[in-house]
Amino acid sequence: MKHFYLTILSISLSLLILSGCGDSESVLEINRAIDKVHLAQTSVSAFPTDSINSVRARLSQAKEEFKWLALDSNVVFVQSDAKIVGDLALASRYLKDVPSRISGLKNEIERCRSQLKGLREVIELEITIDANGDTINAKYLNENLQIELDAVKNLDLVLLETSRLIRLGLSTDSSSWDAIDSLITVKKGMWARGVSEQELISEK
Repeated sequence: MKHFYLTILSISLSLLILSGCGDSESVLEINRAIDKVHLAQTSVSAFPTDSINSVRARLSQAKEEFKWLALDSNVVFVQSDAKIVGDLALASRYLKDVPSRISGLKNEIERCRSQLKGLREVIELEITIDANGDTINAKYLNENLQIELDAVKNLDLVLLETSRLIRLGLSTDSSSWDAIDSLITVKKGMWARGVSEQELISEK
């Protein structure tokens, strides 16, 4: 009988240790995920937002210039102008959604951090009921942990894509802006000469 009780005690202790190891591993996973979120925040903070906003505004103004110039009968666009105008459109397209992407990243970073810290607290304090009154058990924790780990993976993917768009947008602007600005100046010269000629004709 004594041997029987010792066996039961040994099994119980083993289960308790295994449970503790599971919780410990979950906390480690959460801590690693939180570290990734911190790195994402550092990357977002390093984005050159002033340069991005300045370039976007400049490109937007250039697009408006080309729109009204293209509508004027005094201004003629030729085939060689297409690449320059295309580069303007390409740079604008790369940077179009960047501000909303950055805002979304910041919001998701805060959400991920809050959720992960909440899960860690539930595990460490051994909370058994959540805010909605649902029972917190191993299945509950595993499912919610996986949801948040997947969210962090998606956060990293969005961050990489946003970084790519910023890099391409700024580099395209840098390599093509002189040609864009020069073309606008040339077309405005055409427009001004046309207006001047029309005024001379009207005066006769």
